[in-house]
Amino acid sequence: MRTARSDRKEKRRHDLKNSWKTLENHPLFIGGHRKSGTTLLLALLDGHPQLGVFPADSGFFYAYYPPYDSNQYSRQDKIRRIREFSFANAIHEYEKRTLKDELLPVDFTKMTSDFEAAVTRENPTARDILCQMIRAYVENSPVCSGEISRWVEKTTSSEIYANVIREWFPDAKYIHVIRDPRDNFGSLKSGWKARYQNQTDSPEALLQSMIDRGKLGFELAKINQSAWGENCYWILKYEDLVKNPEATMRAAAQFIGISYDPILLKPSAFGALWRGNNFDGKVFSAIDPENAGRWQERITEHEAKVLEFHFRDVMRDFGYSAHHSLATASDAARKHYQWFNYAKRDSINLQQPAVPSP
Repeated sequence: MRTARSDRKEKRRHDLKNSWKTLENHPLFIGGHRKSGTTLLLALLDGHPQLGVFPADSGFFYAYYPPYDSNQYSRQDKIRRIREFSFANAIHEYEKRTLKDELLPVDFTKMTSDFEAAVTRENPTARDILCQMIRAYVENSPVCSGEISRWVEKTTSSEIYANVIREWFPDAKYIHVIRDPRDNFGSLKSGWKARYQNQTDSPEALLQSMIDRGKLGFELAKINQSAWGENCYWILKYEDLVKNPEATMRAAAQFIGISYDPILLKPSAFGALWRGNNFDGKVFSAIDPENAGRWQERITEHEAKVLEFHFRDVMRDFGYSAHHSLATASDAARKHYQWFNYAKRDSINLQQPAVPSP
């Protein structure tokens, strides 16, 4: 038996399907280094009626592209990868919501089957896969309306592929979130025991990852913005977002081309109040500036010096002041390199004594 609610749902799906051909070419991408504030921004955009937000880090630009954009993988391999990674991330995000009564039901089974049915080419392009993934979510999400003017995807560090994204979607917009690298590393380090020790073999390796990928992201920010233009590529500082949220989200709305709505100050996922959290165990449901500028409490002096040595130029470019002199920072960088050189060559952790050769 049909109900008014089911009729409205069917009309919304019909409207979205009719508008997809135009909508497909108007994405908004969010990128930046992990733990820089990209998830917070995604959650703030989630509830806006003019946006179709994939409500988790899809991981598309590291878990799928570029490795799966290859003829060595079959159509089914490519579908399976999205199902088991990107859609799995969305399902995980849905299932970890603490306020279950606020969540509208989501038919993930239909979502994934719609995605598989839409990928008809035997050798689909990466762009095809991405678009059909987003389309399947948008058309099956209970919170996406027929008013959508842009869809939103977030993968950390996707700024590395900004040239590819621009080629795929000439009308795309991109928000690149940056954060004081010392605070960024402080957030990463706080998650060492909870998460990152399963991904890197030591805190030093985590620091090296911050230097390698985080520095690359900073360097690409200005390069990408120059290539895209300021009207299409926005560099957003995390500190502005958490300390001046209303002004920042008004600027975000103007950049994206949507109307400002107070909902942009209320983080959500799947339309339900977002219970954000950090690795320190604090749970929050609003924009929280507490961890902005706390790096001196969260990382060692040595780590701060190493970061200031490697990020010194880009920190200055983006208004982050160095705390230590270049001389002391360079000494710390030399010491860190001793670890890096031996760890890379011999896969040892210098926290443990090296075994002398016989």
